[in-house]
Amino acid sequence: MISVAWLAVLLAWSVTLPTYRSADEVLHVSATISLRETLEWPGFKELPALREVMDSRDAAGMFNEDREYYPLAAADAVPRPERPPFTTDGTFTGFGINNLGQHPPGYYTLTGVVSALTPSTTPFDLQVWLLRLVNVLLVAPLPWIFAGIARTFRADRAAVAVAALTPLLIPQLGALGGAVNNENLAILTGAGMSLLIARVAVGDLRARTALLLGLVLGVGMLTKAWSLLFVPVIALAYVVAGFRTRRWGRAAGGLAVAGLLSCIGAWWWVRNYLVFGAVQPAGHLPAREGGPLGRREGLPDFVDAAADLLPTRFWATLSLKYGDDPFSPALTGALTVLLALLMVVFLLRRRSFEARRIDAFLLVAPFAAALLVLLSSTFSLYLVTGAARGLQGRYLYTGLAAVAACVALGLLGLLRPALRRAVAILLSVLGGWFTLASLARALEGHWAGDDLLDRMTSLTAWSPLPPILSAGFVVLAGAALVVMVIVLGVVLVRREPPPPLDAEKEVL
Repeated sequence: MISVAWLAVLLAWSVTLPTYRSADEVLHVSATISLRETLEWPGFKELPALREVMDSRDAAGMFNEDREYYPLAAADAVPRPERPPFTTDGTFTGFGINNLGQHPPGYYTLTGVVSALTPSTTPFDLQVWLLRLVNVLLVAPLPWIFAGIARTFRADRAAVAVAALTPLLIPQLGALGGAVNNENLAILTGAGMSLLIARVAVGDLRARTALLLGLVLGVGMLTKAWSLLFVPVIALAYVVAGFRTRRWGRAAGGLAVAGLLSCIGAWWWVRNYLVFGAVQPAGHLPAREGGPLGRREGLPDFVDAAADLLPTRFWATLSLKYGDDPFSPALTGALTVLLALLMVVFLLRRRSFEARRIDAFLLVAPFAAALLVLLSSTFSLYLVTGAARGLQGRYLYTGLAAVAACVALGLLGLLRPALRRAVAILLSVLGGWFTLASLARALEGHWAGDDLLDRMTSLTAWSPLPPILSAGFVVLAGAALVVMVIVLGVVLVRREPPPPLDAEKEVL
């Protein structure tokens, strides 16, 4: 039921955010169509933005005259039969540089194939929504994957449920999953690698596990640079498996197979180093006047910016205009501190269910490394440009399994069974509330109207889908969350039967 509720939430977000209101969505769409049309990926500072896609921002009501987001009113919507495709003559022209060319082409190959299946006469906003649907399907398996991590370490029913609930505890994840963004494929591969790393660490040295891990790593590396952080973690997982099983030959063979298959995406980063002298070239802003800031001079302001932006952007920004935070910074800040404390507890405990300290480290390491790399790289760019850009909470989502593990295994592992069940039910209620409150806040910020009914009228007028379908997705999300809480409560109130005396003790 949790997976069904999560899918319903993703579908609701796919229509709640107006076209192009999600981060860089218009650029991701442009990159998709550029690859589809040319079958080429020029790369860093060479990929053109497409004029026809960029021009469609006006028809989508993306900005007002001051280039700011504003509530869209039903009266201003272009009737669906009159909404044009991106181009009527089948030609696309370049318009400046699309900075997404710094990323590998994996995600855009996937969305380009889907886009190629869409008739060229399809209205532009419906083409964007179909690409959003692809992204919905990419992140839909997250509850199942996170639950699989908990099961790998023999967590009980309550802890498994909490692991599956993790996506609903972070509303921004749902908002991102309902939009066009290459982060979504990176999130899927990161979660998949975390599950496979957990299985390897407890002794799964089967060839098919190594094959799957190498393939997922390869796809991840062909998507975004964050997957590079999993390489040392995968190597360590096989070392841990070697110590636990004493089957060093199988461990070395599995690592070799995974490493070989990772070349599906590893070539891109080798190419970057050879061509640009850096694994991940970046920097699209001009240098600040007067030269770079000194580290001591720039550090205080950068720390303030990071403390201000990262918590809100991790938990919920919902594509509202800057400074219009959907929730109090005190709330997102408190959640961030709580999450950090839970990770420390998870890392320090000798055992959380069947997860030992080294297992906790393997699960937390990608998330922690992503945070350190994010802060280091953005600080370096800040010193050069004077702009605190790139402090995006979504960049940490590739390691999101760490959040699921520290809550499901670390927190619930501290509690007695009865209290675990109560906490699981409480978290389902809080997750449902946080998600519904975020959807309501997004409706208020993006759609004009004095009440919920008026805002839904504006949404359905602008939506690329028929009104009954658009409204149905939002209503379905609310109903699914309520049903999820009820079903979860009924299931968890009943005590979990003890395992039989002769139960298999192996994790796999």
